[in-house]
Amino acid sequence: MYRKMGHEPWKRAIAGVAKESSGVKRASTIDGVQLLGSVPRPQLLALMQNAALNVNLSTSEGMPRTSLEALALGTRVLLPLGIPEFERYCGSWVASSQDPGAIAAQFIDMLVEPPATGYPIETHSINRVLEKYNELFERVLKCQLHRS
Repeated sequence: MYRKMGHEPWKRAIAGVAKESSGVKRASTIDGVQLLGSVPRPQLLALMQNAALNVNLSTSEGMPRTSLEALALGTRVLLPLGIPEFERYCGSWVASSQDPGAIAAQFIDMLVEPPATGYPIETHSINRVLEKYNELFERVLKCQLHRS
């Protein structure tokens, strides 16, 4: 997350529990990077809401929850490559490549753009997910009954 406070320079904050210690060690040596570690959900959402840009470029998370939360909050968000739903609904907000220089240029451009819109966040609501599971289980039961 990036946030500019008054006349202070841009600050970079990394929130969450690190899955790999080498990345945290590297980040802790960079001037202007704040490692926040685990942050209670209300504070995390407030940080995300007030960030100039939320960034999650992990290609190993599947559907990243933090990216969905940033979209739900209506913030600017740089989304990871390789997630068809993001590419379909938020194409210009998906990382343009894995090249750091290209991402940096995209990052700068995004800071003056309005937040991403158009992603159907409601498809991830607990009620919708439960409905889909229920439909799946009903189909499985019907198939099982037909086999008996």
